[in-house]
Amino acid sequence: MASRKLLSCEVMRDEVEWLIGRAGLGDGIDAEFLEMGLHQHPERLNAELERRIGACEGMGYDAVLLMFGLCSNAVTGLWAPADSRLVLPRVHDCISVYLGSTRRFMAEHAAEPGTYWFSRGFLHRSDGVAWEAGGLGADFGGTDEAGRRLSVPELRARYVQEYGEDNAEYLIEVLVDSWKANYKRAVYLEWSEYPGRAADRDTVRRHADRSGWEFHAMPVDLRLLEALLTGCWSPEEFMVVGPGERLIASNDERIFCAAPDGG
Repeated sequence: MASRKLLSCEVMRDEVEWLIGRAGLGDGIDAEFLEMGLHQHPERLNAELERRIGACEGMGYDAVLLMFGLCSNAVTGLWAPADSRLVLPRVHDCISVYLGSTRRFMAEHAAEPGTYWFSRGFLHRSDGVAWEAGGLGADFGGTDEAGRRLSVPELRARYVQEYGEDNAEYLIEVLVDSWKANYKRAVYLEWSEYPGRAADRDTVRRHADRSGWEFHAMPVDLRLLEALLTGCWSPEEFMVVGPGERLIASNDERIFCAAPDGG
C-alpha cells in the first residue's frame, strides 16, 4: 500500500505524474486529482478537500500531501487526519509552484502586476470551458443552474434571449471583455518536458496579440513540486500540519500556520 496520499488540482496532473514516474514513487504515492473548475467556488473546493482528507483516516498514510496553495482561502480550516500529517507548499496558488518559489513569483508580480499566466494545464484542463472565449480567471459571473461556468457563446445566447441582440453585445463587451484592461502581458509557463509547448506558445502569443498584451515565455521550475513529492519539506517552504491540527491562513509571509485541536 502507498505510504502517502496526494490530493492535487487537475491543472498540474501531467507534471505530477511525470515527476512520480521519474522518481520511482508510483508505489509510494496514491494520487487523486480534483477538477480545476472547483477553484471557481472555493467553498466547494474546501468541502471536497475536507471530504477526501477525512477519507484518509485509518488508511495508514504517514502524510496527506496537498498540491494546492491558499487558493482564495479554499484550504483554510482544513484538519489534518487524526493519524497523519497534512503537508502543502507555502504558496498562494499554483503560479508560485510553476515558478519554483513564492519569492520568484513575488519578484515577477512586483515587476509587472498586470500579468496573465498560462501553462499547459491551464490551456488543456479547463473543464470544458474555452479559455479563448473568456480568458482563464476572468470571472464574469456566467453560470448555469448547477453552478457550471458558462462559455462566452453560451452566455451571449442567454443575453440575446433575455435582452435582445444589441443589448447582449453591449453586455458581453462590458462584462466579459473589460477584464482584459487589467492586464498588460501574457506569460506562458513553458515546461521543457512537454512536446506540445511550441504550439501552446503560439496559441498564447495569438491570445496576447488579440488582447493587446505583451507576450513572454518563462521556463517552469518544478523544484517545489518535486520537494513535496519526495518529502523534502523545509519549514521555510512547506507547512506541515500535525495530526488533529487545523490549517489556517497566517496573513503574513508564512502564508499558513496551524491551530491545535480546540484552538
